[in-house]
Amino acid sequence: MKRNVINANLRHSWIALTVFPLIAGLQSCSKPPLPYQYKSGSSDAGAKVDPDDSDDKDDDNTEGNDDPESTKDPVTTSGTKTEEIPTPVEVPKFVPCTEQAAKCSPHQMVLADYSLGRLLYVNLDDPSKDWNLDVPGGARDVQLIGDNKVLVGTVEGGDGPFGWHEVDLATGKIVKSVTGLTGPVMSVQRLANGNTLLIGNNLLGGSGAVVVETNDKKEVISKREFPGMANFRTVRRSRDGHFFVGNGSNMMEMTSDGKEVWKSDVGAQPAYMGLKLASGERVVASGHGGKIFTYDAKTGLKTKTVSLPDIDGTKSMPAFASAFAVLPNGNYVTTNWAGGTKTHGNDGPQVSEYTPDGKLIWSWKQQAERISA
Repeated sequence: MKRNVINANLRHSWIALTVFPLIAGLQSCSKPPLPYQYKSGSSDAGAKVDPDDSDDKDDDNTEGNDDPESTKDPVTTSGTKTEEIPTPVEVPKFVPCTEQAAKCSPHQMVLADYSLGRLLYVNLDDPSKDWNLDVPGGARDVQLIGDNKVLVGTVEGGDGPFGWHEVDLATGKIVKSVTGLTGPVMSVQRLANGNTLLIGNNLLGGSGAVVVETNDKKEVISKREFPGMANFRTVRRSRDGHFFVGNGSNMMEMTSDGKEVWKSDVGAQPAYMGLKLASGERVVASGHGGKIFTYDAKTGLKTKTVSLPDIDGTKSMPAFASAFAVLPNGNYVTTNWAGGTKTHGNDGPQVSEYTPDGKLIWSWKQQAERISA
């Protein structure tokens, strides 16, 4: 499964997504891809069945700015022209996704392969930097968290250890693990205060969908239970403190104390992922519906629809809209899940970019020997 994405030119810009396989970061427009170099992953057979679906239905952003070129005339000394030397610019270790270049398609990606329990770094400009990591507990949801690290949650429904890991993007090594939680983790999000937001079925002894804010010491900051909520995927907190979580075919926006303030039925299960843009617009992926919807900030009504193509061009492998990112130019980078088993690497492409009007402008054909779905 895929989830998460990154993008940049000579500047470094990052965007975090999530889906089957997870795409965590997209970067660059600098040059054509080089031949692939990587370590192969394992594979086996199977059909497209989401192990977490309860029904079997096919069922902040501002544009980054390059330093402007100097428009001053050369300085003349003793009749000789010399170039003006620019002031050195300190390059930060991490530039957040809000600095992303507006017109670049992804060239660097972090992918979480649900079926193989693997985290992968893909650099289309320099594949010699690629790495694979078999994640203890498996890999499901991912997020770029700064300081050249990516957060990955363990697989809900697996055998554990339940919790999350932090992985160094340069080396692909785990640098920190927080595991041993009671109950499975479906989704993770690092908050601005340094705590981590989680959701899972019956997590920490709760009932139904349980949303928990915790810290690296596994201390519970807040815990809210939704006993009637089922077939959800991700949890995402917005800048206003609200959080988005799916309940079957409904995407719900709730206040920090659990009060529902907005809901939309996306017409298919699961309502996979919801985000609120800086404009106040809401964007939701519809899972088996194969669509991404945008909703008006004031009315909450649907205004735009992006339809993903079927994986194989037929209805035998329908589109599945999972994790996505919204670029500063309004385009969507999204993942299209092909199935929960280990031989879907040849099916796809599973990562694509669309305009707000739904026009496909870029896609990436994953490496079948390395990635399942």
